[in-house]
Amino acid sequence: MGSFLFFNLIRKTRDRLAPFSKVPRSWETKIFLTLMSLAAFLRLYRIADLPSGIARDEAFQAWGAVRILQEGWVSFYQTLHHYQAQSIDYIGSIAPETLLETFTGLAGWFALFGVSKTIFSLFFVFLSLAGLVLIYWFFRQLTGPAVSLGALFLLSIMHWHLTLSRNGHPVIDNLFFMFGCLAFLIYGCRTLKIWPFLLAGVFMAAGFYGYAAFKVFPLFAFFILSVEILGEPLKRKRLVVLGSAFLLVFLSLILPLTIHMGQSPSFLGTRFDTNFIGDRIAAQKSLVPLAQNALRIFLSLDREGDPTPTYDLPYHRLLDDATGILFILGLTLALARWREKKFLYSLAGLGLLSLPALLSVGPEQSPRFFAIAPFAAFLSMESFSFLFSRSGVTIRGWAGSLFLAALPIFMLYQNFRVYFVERAANPLCWHWADTEAGIVGRTIAENNEDYEYYLSPAYYRNFSAQFQCMAQEAHMHSLDLPAAMSLPAPPERRGFYFFLQEGRTGVLSLLQSIYPGGTTEKILDPAGRPSLYLYRVPRETALYDLEVLLKKGPAAVPRGLWGEYRFSNDWTVKPSFTQRDPLINFSSRNDFPVKSFPPLSVHWSGKVAAPISGDYRFLVLSDDWAKAKVKGIGFAQGEEKDMPLRKGSYPLEIFYQKTQGLNTCLHFLWKRPGSDHYEVVPYQAFRD
Repeated sequence: MGSFLFFNLIRKTRDRLAPFSKVPRSWETKIFLTLMSLAAFLRLYRIADLPSGIARDEAFQAWGAVRILQEGWVSFYQTLHHYQAQSIDYIGSIAPETLLETFTGLAGWFALFGVSKTIFSLFFVFLSLAGLVLIYWFFRQLTGPAVSLGALFLLSIMHWHLTLSRNGHPVIDNLFFMFGCLAFLIYGCRTLKIWPFLLAGVFMAAGFYGYAAFKVFPLFAFFILSVEILGEPLKRKRLVVLGSAFLLVFLSLILPLTIHMGQSPSFLGTRFDTNFIGDRIAAQKSLVPLAQNALRIFLSLDREGDPTPTYDLPYHRLLDDATGILFILGLTLALARWREKKFLYSLAGLGLLSLPALLSVGPEQSPRFFAIAPFAAFLSMESFSFLFSRSGVTIRGWAGSLFLAALPIFMLYQNFRVYFVERAANPLCWHWADTEAGIVGRTIAENNEDYEYYLSPAYYRNFSAQFQCMAQEAHMHSLDLPAAMSLPAPPERRGFYFFLQEGRTGVLSLLQSIYPGGTTEKILDPAGRPSLYLYRVPRETALYDLEVLLKKGPAAVPRGLWGEYRFSNDWTVKPSFTQRDPLINFSSRNDFPVKSFPPLSVHWSGKVAAPISGDYRFLVLSDDWAKAKVKGIGFAQGEEKDMPLRKGSYPLEIFYQKTQGLNTCLHFLWKRPGSDHYEVVPYQAFRD
């Protein structure tokens, strides 16, 4: 209804309104520097502890940069093949060519300033600030300084932009290269000089080696160039020549990447194949999925937000209240006055640059349409300018001054609170940032050559940990059971350092009993829950424990439960392999002794020993189907089972089946007599 009324108001106002305020050149410079200072403050404030970590997809960029430093600088084309081979096992759906310019840029940054989480974040903060300058220049060439400065303010404080800048998402590179290209392209069309066109071609080519969402940008750039050529009959021949030079530079520089992509099984990458919405459109024989995606993108801005904690506060609208309302009005204004270049370009930018999300099965992932953020800010400011001009209120009046002071303060408060208060205290954001893996990496880097490092499989070869401590890569090992129960003697001057993820308290107790005398540290998440366990055993203690263990012989190592593993949902199929598992304490799919599943069915059997007589309560926890039997009495996962037991051993069976999905966990717990809390059934309680 508001948009309809606003549209009628626009129709009645056919003449072009003057900007809501004229900004003298001297004031424009001062305001611009003030806004850039505000943007820098918001991106640097508490940068050492916010974000709490670097998510593994983002940390992949840092890992690639460190590998370049370690192994020497190579050409772009060599790097394409090298890092595809290096990364395929871990993150096969992300093609390294989509991050190539980030690899090389970060490598140079690390060479200058060192390698750390904070230095990594600062690289993207620098790029985001440079991108803001180019965005301002682009809009400044289309409209007056007041609207351009207002759009710069909205982008500077926008928590969506703030989050991706500080988190180090590669889409920040996209804005830098996109608006570098656009700003020089518009400047070249205005001045008819060749060097801006050449620079625009360089910017667009460099962006092509970046995040995959950039691949649609040439459509937008060519659209703007075409409009400029068609709209200037007297300059048309000159613009065609200059545009051809722009195109030639772009095509020449992307030739190595084009050749590589042509040699790949999928020209646009496996991620495009798996995320493309084409199959849904074909199945429904309708464009309804496209319409649904468009609505989902629109609602993400003003209502529903992005569900992914890595990209923003989950399910929180991407724009603040005032900007969201102004954006809807600005979109209405642009549709009503689409013949004006600034509105035509904005509408084209919104449409074309949202294609990576519009054509995907996951349109709610906000980085895929992040390139529309500058246009959302610009249209918001255009609608504000229109309303302010129509209101008759002047800046010199007390009402105008009060309003212009209160509104930006309100916007700043909302965005500041979302990032620095709500997001900082959100446990999901903390975990999705791979904070624990980052702590593991920093701890290893700080202790350096003092220990052999054993990491829970979730942290082993995790880029968030690995890029910070690659000097110790040869001394980092996966903490696998039952192998961890008989570790080889550590090298000279080294002890043992164990890192265990949330929920693996049973494994921690096992290690503490086998290698006693160590120091345990517990890391808590923002909700106060244990999220990471560190167990450090000095060299002298580690050697002594091994000697004692060897003297005791095989009896010192418990046998646990026999597990029969089947890569099938059919229990009658012959087991693929059998092994003794000391504990049923699997916090993730990485903790299982198999990697390629589902399907997976496991049957454990043995005995559980009650150390004293009394009332026990058993519980099986899992994300999947599971059940257990104690002395023949069965109970399903999630079902608490009370059993009076006399001291002694009782038959035990546990069944687990994984049919689909990635999230995996399985824990066998009990409450001992007199205890008020569950604990993982310890390895000492299991018998053959």
